[in-house]
Amino acid sequence: MRIVDVEAFSVAIPFRNAIESAYGVSYPARIRVIVRLTTDDGITGLGETGPSAVHQVHRDDLAPKFLRDIRPRILGRDPFHSQDLLRELGYQPDAVAVEMACLDIVGKATGRRVCELLGGVAAPESVPVAAYSFFRLPDASGAGAVTPENLVAATVAQATAGGFSTVKLKLGVHPPQVEVRLTSELREAMPDAQIRVDPNGAWSVGSALNAMRQLEGLNLEYVEDPIKDSPLGFAQQIITGRSIDVAGMRRLRAATRVPLCADNCYRLDLLRQVIREEAADVVLADVFGCGGLRGTVRWYQAADLFHLGLGMHSGTETGIGQIAKVHAVAAMGGRVQHPMDAIYPEYVDDVLVGGPLRIERGAMAVPTEPGLGVALDEQRLARWELTAARHAELDELWAHLKSVKGIGAAQSSMLVRSF
Repeated sequence: MRIVDVEAFSVAIPFRNAIESAYGVSYPARIRVIVRLTTDDGITGLGETGPSAVHQVHRDDLAPKFLRDIRPRILGRDPFHSQDLLRELGYQPDAVAVEMACLDIVGKATGRRVCELLGGVAAPESVPVAAYSFFRLPDASGAGAVTPENLVAATVAQATAGGFSTVKLKLGVHPPQVEVRLTSELREAMPDAQIRVDPNGAWSVGSALNAMRQLEGLNLEYVEDPIKDSPLGFAQQIITGRSIDVAGMRRLRAATRVPLCADNCYRLDLLRQVIREEAADVVLADVFGCGGLRGTVRWYQAADLFHLGLGMHSGTETGIGQIAKVHAVAAMGGRVQHPMDAIYPEYVDDVLVGGPLRIERGAMAVPTEPGLGVALDEQRLARWELTAARHAELDELWAHLKSVKGIGAAQSSMLVRSF
């Protein structure tokens, strides 16, 4: 079996409302590159890649770049040897998309689901998902804004509608004392829910210490990346290969009973530092950060060996990436104890047959069909194509949204917020 065709499509799936975080205002759509490989046997496999979630991109750096740089290196190759392709392509997101598509092909060729190819364990029927609650700007009609005044009500409504028992609050937007108060109000409104919060590294160490003291009575699931030198700041080290500094996280963990969660420690050497310094109670994997689906399983196994709580990060993925993460979690056979994050419900649509993946009773079903278990909808693919005109419209809308919040033309740097 050989790969005989490589296709790539640039798409932009709009958000229901622009979301806010410590990084500023989100781009109004998620830009991704959808990859489709075809073998000489006529079997197709799907993958997904794409840029960072916080920077403007040029259209030539999307599907055209993938076809220029990656296509010649994988044509004629055996999809059963995707580990070789991952290594040769450097384990970066484009390489992960290739591995994803190859595993989709291998699953279809062998009649196995990707989670079965990865895990060797009995996969569950579904994996639990946390409701992801954001501060949001109003849409074009002026509706859908989420502010400190209605965050709690909006979060309760979201959790109730989706049957979620776990809720994640994205903080780092407003002063810490406001966000701590809102967390307390949410606990009052949802006394039985698992609640996790993520300030995105926006708190100073002093503010985090103050916040932790006030949060200790709320029985939180965890606080993720509360300070600037938490693993949120590891992203640059992931790129450059430098080591990390976890002194602040270690200090916080020693000073509080609230569990701490580390994200962005996706390289095994970064995970090792978190383990060695006892800097976190819970760690999050990411298929694109851990070097692919197999890399994610290896990462999980290493973290599990040291009795860390396991979760799954959510950031840039649309439907293909989302279902790949579902397979990675399912492959662990229940060892991922914390419901996975999913920004996915924030999008208005997807490019998959049947439309967006469903979340029912706070969980996403593990596909029963071979491979990834999803297929491309050609009409939706065309509808959400990132044309030059559409890209210009989205850039203009983003500039307007940022001007509303007083943010400059370029994406703002993250601000550290203090009490």
